[in-house]
Amino acid sequence: MLKQLKSISMLLVFSVMGGATLLASNADNQLPTQVEQKQSDCTGSVKSTNGEPVIGAAVMVKGTTNGNITDVDGNFSLTGVKQGATLLVSCLGYADTEVVWNGQTLNIVLDEDVNLLDEVVMVGYGTTSKRKTTAAISQVKADEIAKVPVPNVTQSLAGRSPGLIVQQSGGGVNQMAKISIRGGGTPLYVIDGVICEERDFQNLNTEDIDQMTILKDASATAIYGARAANGIIMVKTKQGESGKLNVNYNMNYTLSQPAY
Repeated sequence: MLKQLKSISMLLVFSVMGGATLLASNADNQLPTQVEQKQSDCTGSVKSTNGEPVIGAAVMVKGTTNGNITDVDGNFSLTGVKQGATLLVSCLGYADTEVVWNGQTLNIVLDEDVNLLDEVVMVGYGTTSKRKTTAAISQVKADEIAKVPVPNVTQSLAGRSPGLIVQQSGGGVNQMAKISIRGGGTPLYVIDGVICEERDFQNLNTEDIDQMTILKDASATAIYGARAANGIIMVKTKQGESGKLNVNYNMNYTLSQPAY
């Protein structure tokens, strides 16, 4: 009986020792190991909100120099990109967008940012900053012109813009003022994108004017060539707009007769 008890106790000791060894071996196998993320090619397309492909958009992996630009179809491809990396997409005229790559083909949509278009001004055959063209371009408020009770638009431009010289020819009904820019000759008149004669501008109704822009020097008038040597007066007339119907009616009736 004593021998049997000794053998049972020895088996218990061996079983406990074996279990401890097993646990130790399992603990060694469960030690954390460093897993490397795989790198592969990242592809996708960039489009605008109306579905048109965005050409020349810059696609960069954030925090790196790995980047590319979109082709004529708005597609791009980047090599050596880790899954989970953040892509920064930027293009002139659109708001910057960040996208996380999940290993699949990306379809990126950029929202238009109208404010960014003011940073660059087109001047004929090149570009310049808006700061440099401040003195070369000035706006005349159309609502202030319409408030002046004058027979024609030429007599209402006096003092409306720096560099715009208006010489009155008298107070008669059919008298037209002489207009020049910075003391030059007769400027070029452009109404709704069409080059017009001076009389076309003189006969223009002030109520029909929506915007009037005065272009004063070569940096702003280059696209019209030598004809714009004396400056340009650009006029945009009012157009139909979507929304609620709005009708404005003004009447001006004038009589003239010889004085006795």
